[in-house]
Amino acid sequence: MKELLDFCHTTVDSMDDRAALAKNLGTLAYRYGISAFIGIGASPDKMDSDHSIAQVSQGGLGLPDRDYYFDEDKEEQRTAYKKCLAKMLTLLEDPAALEATEANVALAEKVYKLEQSLAEAHMTR
Repeated sequence: MKELLDFCHTTVDSMDDRAALAKNLGTLAYRYGISAFIGIGASPDKMDSDHSIAQVSQGGLGLPDRDYYFDEDKEEQRTAYKKCLAKMLTLLEDPAALEATEANVALAEKVYKLEQSLAEAHMTR
């Protein structure tokens, strides 16, 4: 788990370098089976349930949809989400921790900013 967590740190830190970010996202998909920004799968065809069709979906957001990243009335949810991210990152390092570390609060903010930039490109409801 530590190897994956370290790689996630590296990936988040590379978000300003598109080539490095693309390489790291490819590694996440290939080595760990994590598809960060899109999901690809099969599901029943809505017009003919005897057949399956390929589906491509948006991904990469931890909050329910893009509106949670921008709507003023969602500030409480954004704050709680960042706090939860920081706590989960801390628990990965120390399962007995009671509070998030400062380093993981900063990392959670980076993750949130990455998700927010993805949300800008997401389709609206």
